[in-house]
Formats: sequence, C-alpha cells, structure tokens
Amino acid sequence: MQTAIYLFEAGKPHNQDNLVTFVDFSEDGYTRMNRRKSGQDVNLRDTDDAKGRYAELVARILNKKTSTAYFTEANGKLIRDTISLTGKDWTFSQHAKPDTEPTLEDFRKTVKNYLSWKLSEIIQKESNSLGKEVEILNKPCSWRDFPLTSLFEIANTESILKSQILPSEIGIPYLTAKEGDNSIASYAVEDNNLRKDKGHCVFIGGKTLVVSFQESDFYSNDSHNLTLHLKERKDSLKEDLGLFLAGAVYKSLKPKYSWGNSISFKKIQKDTVSLPVKDNGSPDWDYMEAFIRAIKELIVTEVVKTLNKVSKPLNR
Repeated sequence: MQTAIYLFEAGKPHNQDNLVTFVDFSEDGYTRMNRRKSGQDVNLRDTDDAKGRYAELVARILNKKTSTAYFTEANGKLIRDTISLTGKDWTFSQHAKPDTEPTLEDFRKTVKNYLSWKLSEIIQKESNSLGKEVEILNKPCSWRDFPLTSLFEIANTESILKSQILPSEIGIPYLTAKEGDNSIASYAVEDNNLRKDKGHCVFIGGKTLVVSFQESDFYSNDSHNLTLHLKERKDSLKEDLGLFLAGAVYKSLKPKYSWGNSISFKKIQKDTVSLPVKDNGSPDWDYMEAFIRAIKELIVTEVVKTLNKVSKPLNR
C-alpha cells in the first residue's frame, strides 16, 4: 500500500498558480528487518542515512538549504508542479514523467515469460541455428512516442466465467490478468455458444496490468481486459513483432496504472508507446522483429548451455 502525506496551511485557500512540492519518499533510508517483531528498534534499521533523508525532506518542503541531495529534480525524486482543487492530481505519481523507453531488460522479461510455457518447442526449433549474429542488440536506434490509438484497434474483451468453460489439456486458451504463463490460466474445450476474442494481438489484463502477446484466439475471463490489434497487421501479427510490442506497451503503461488505478478502454485512449523508428519517423517493424529474434537466440543459448551442464553428470 502506498501512503501519501499532505502538508498545507490550514485556513489559507490554495492559489492554483502556486507550485506544490512533491517528494518520492519511498526510499527513506530505513530497512524493515522482521515484520513479525513489532518493536521499532528491532523492526526498522537505519541502513542508509535515514536521519539525513528525513532532515532533507523537511528542508525541501520548507524551501530551506540542504546539506544532502537525496531528493532532487535532477534524479526525479522531487517535482514542483501546480495542482487542481479537485484532489485528482495530488500524488507524486500523477506528476512524474516516467521513462517509457524500453530497455533490453524489459524485453528480456517479456520474452522469458513467453518462452517459459513454450520452451521445449522453441529449443527444438532454434537449437540448430544458435550462433547467429546478435549485434542488433547493440545497434543504436531512434525512438518516438506514438498514440496507441494511431497504431492499434483497441477493444474490451468478452467476459467468460470460469464456470462457463469445460477445462481441457489442449484447446482454447483461457486468459486472466495473471502474471506468468503468458496470461493463460487454463485451456478450454471450444464451445460455439461462447464468443472468442481474436488472436494475433497484444493482450492487457486490465486489473493487474499484465501484458502479453496472444497468437491464437482465446476466451477472456473479464471484459475489463483489453486487446490491441495492430492496424497494419490486424489478423497476421506474428510472434516476434508481437513480443516486442507487448514489452514496449508494458513499459509505457506500467508507471501509470496500478490495482487502485487500473487501466480501462477510456483511459488508454490518451496513452502512448515508445517505439524504434526509421529515418522518416515511421515504426521500424523489421528492426523490432530482428531485435526479438536476437534475444531469443541469447535466451535459448543460455538454456541449452544450462541443460548441457545438468546432463553431463547423468551421462557419466
């Protein structure tokens, strides 16, 4: 749970032109050692100059000189901005400008999640081609923010209750807003009375903001979930590009949404995604696909090496 603390002068109306100081104080210098022990002298330890951080916080709020620089505009821990009087923009996160340009690690996480349930198939298909060039991972490229609505047809999914499906070891994927397993909670026997959502899309589990690529048609457990079909390839979005887009969309949306402020069809209309672009400013789809193929090779190589190490003692 995140806590917000407000400091204001009672009885003095706020002028909307006045700047308000917001501080991200989640790193206050204390470390919780053992939740089961209630004594503060045991439970909380000053491990990173907590007293200095609290002193700086007070000084920042009161516009006084500080001797430390834990919370500054340069490192993004302090923001000065105006607020409305409605109370809808009174938290730090609503004024923060998060870094939405995905990193290599962001894409690695997306790809690893996808491959975890499809690993055996990938290894069989890719192991014979290990060693391809992966220099593209270090190739610089330009990035640009695109409105999601300019790239995707966005829609809410169907809402199929778990009690409505007949579980099966194979069949139609049944998707929920769960972490891992590519958002697939189980598989179901196809039922012509239940409406499927079209695959070849980016799937967003709305309440918990999980983002995955879905190649096949599927059943969805909640109409709060969303599908993003790429307008250029509405019915033919392939795995590599789909994984890149899933990673990029997650990176762009994650700083904005949480369980208490979940994404919705209405909210996503104003959101953007950061993507690599060609010289003319259009999305570089070929680069994105090659980028994911290179990451696959690296991950598969790591898995094969690990399997080889594990299997050697068994072969002796």
